Amino acid sequence: MARWTHWFTEKPEMLQEMLERIVATEQDNDLTEKIREMLSSLKGGDKVRRLNKAIYGLCQGGRQWHERLDKALVP
Repeated sequence: MARWTHWFTEKPEMLQEMLERIVATEQDNDLTEKIREMLSSLKGGDKVRRLNKAIYGLCQGGRQWHERLDKALVP
């Protein structure tokens, strides 16, 4: 599906905003450090990241994801 709709390649700012929000709300230092590393590598623009399902279980992660996905896919 992502291959046909191209929303993964066209919406990197969506992922970046979600990760920044997680860093702002979560207290787990190991998690925030990993997310900061991911953000710095995403800013380079030549990397692809795969989100594991565990990230959706964080504070409002699932709701935010579906809200953004809905906006991106439904005109």
